[in-house]
Amino acid sequence: MLRHKPKLPERIGLIADVNTLGRRCFVVEGNALRAVDTLPAETDWIIAFDKADMRFSAPKKRSQKDALAQVLSNPEADEQSRMLNLSGEPYRALYARGVDAIMEEPAPITPGVALLDLLRAQKGLPPPSEPELTGFLLGDLGPGCVGVLIALLPDGGVKTQIVLDPDQERLPKFVLAFSDQHRIKPPANLDLFTLDKIREVAAIVPTYDREERIAGVRRSQVEKAAIGILMLGLLVIGGTAAWRFGSAIVDERASQDADARTQAILRSNAATIRQAPLRVSQQLSLPLPQLFMASEQLWHPDTTIRFDAGNGSVVYTVTVAAKGDAAGNASSLPFLSRAASSAAVQTALTAPPPAGLIRSGIKVYGDLNAIDVDYSQALPNRLGGLVAH
Repeated sequence: MLRHKPKLPERIGLIADVNTLGRRCFVVEGNALRAVDTLPAETDWIIAFDKADMRFSAPKKRSQKDALAQVLSNPEADEQSRMLNLSGEPYRALYARGVDAIMEEPAPITPGVALLDLLRAQKGLPPPSEPELTGFLLGDLGPGCVGVLIALLPDGGVKTQIVLDPDQERLPKFVLAFSDQHRIKPPANLDLFTLDKIREVAAIVPTYDREERIAGVRRSQVEKAAIGILMLGLLVIGGTAAWRFGSAIVDERASQDADARTQAILRSNAATIRQAPLRVSQQLSLPLPQLFMASEQLWHPDTTIRFDAGNGSVVYTVTVAAKGDAAGNASSLPFLSRAASSAAVQTALTAPPPAGLIRSGIKVYGDLNAIDVDYSQALPNRLGGLVAH
């Protein structure tokens, strides 16, 4: 998912690898840049021209799965890297950046070349058919200005050079040397994008995801799952309200307001869940981070994991395809993508359970094409103060 800034950033930061000088940080002040040791905490948005970004040419639109496969084919990328799937128009590329290089900075990060791709598309410029020189001029020429020279190659490759404090005399020399280095014919008039142009698109340029993960899953997804699980639980609670919510409702079963009181309790609980689903899940003894973590430990290649939590316990089910059908197709179960190898089946059947879990059952489907292995875990059975008396 792409993350877009909802409003124009007021405090812009720049991270750049300045040739032999290494990594440098700058903050935008008016129409100039000021060098700083680290970007301040109040920074709203960061443009990055550094080696932490990995770029992959992707002129055609790719699914998240295919994009991730392309990124992970690079040995420098790992499953903890955050990816920007900007395949197809107008960006025509994938980007990946290590999670530490994202979370250690104070604000969302946009790869500088992705920003360039958007600005060129808005200007109606097509992808280059031969090496082309472009880039940015950040600030007025002279002290406090940063030039970014970028060579765009027909194969989707990109080369970058940072120029500090360029003036009218020095900038043409850098342009000529950079052009010669990458065998580019210097344009008669080099049109570089300015800070004003950057500010025009700052609110719509995608940034790397900075959302916290819980057991490898986005916090918002965990919260959404929590709401679904807990709201489903409320339906069950509602059906046994007189027992769960105390003797007061039992004693007043005949009164006209018993149902109204029960519904008020349910509405109150629902509001509480929506406001703080993870905290409520912990109060209800549904420790979702723990459930996701256990599911992750149970997973093996060619398996699907699901869990059912409630009534003081949780059951995890590991499903593995045992064989294909007569035509060689995958399991008939819709949630299994393909038949597993005998090694996958053996692993699912013999893998020791994680600490605190007990293997509680094995089920073989009637057509012998899939196996379920159940693991049970006890949970405290309490409502933790959620219900309003």
